Amino acid sequence: GDTVAVLCDGFDGHAMSYVGGRYAEGPGMYGCIFFTAARDVEPGDVVMVRITGTFGGDLTGGAVEELSEEE
Repeated sequence: GDTVAVLCDGFDGHAMSYVGGRYAEGPGMYGCIFFTAARDVEPGDVVMVRITGTFGGDLTGGAVEELSEEE
């Protein structure tokens, strides 16, 4: 799926995943993006998320780690 920048709103204990919205859009414009991450994500962090599915009107995915360039 596509990879999008997500502004994290926090952790949703009911969904057991982080939740946020597209960084470039206003709040609530396109629903929520629920995502998992291998590291702790704080509210206000911008995370790159690969979209892998949908749930109702919302999107689901997983955070992708930035790859460092090795020489």
